[in-house]
Amino acid sequence: MSLTSYAVNFEDVLLWRALRDVRRGCYLEVGAAGPRIGSASQLFYEQGWRGVNLTASLAQLRQLRIARPADVCLPALAAASAGSVVRLAVPDAPG
Repeated sequence: MSLTSYAVNFEDVLLWRALRDVRRGCYLEVGAAGPRIGSASQLFYEQGWRGVNLTASLAQLRQLRIARPADVCLPALAAASAGSVVRLAVPDAPG
């Protein structure tokens, strides 16, 4: 089977090799980028897995919701403790 890596450092392919026998898996992607470029979960979505994507970018949230209607996509951040954050955005950056 041929696989396409969408993640930055092929971590999706490495994880898939370890988890490919899991038929109906689920994932949580924190800091989700767009639905394809830079995504650690797109490969798993294509293999029938479903999950939750968290992103602080409303533009990426819209893209994720269109591209992955079976996923739960939330405008959220995750941290070790409650508090305030400073969000930095780079124009035209894929993630």
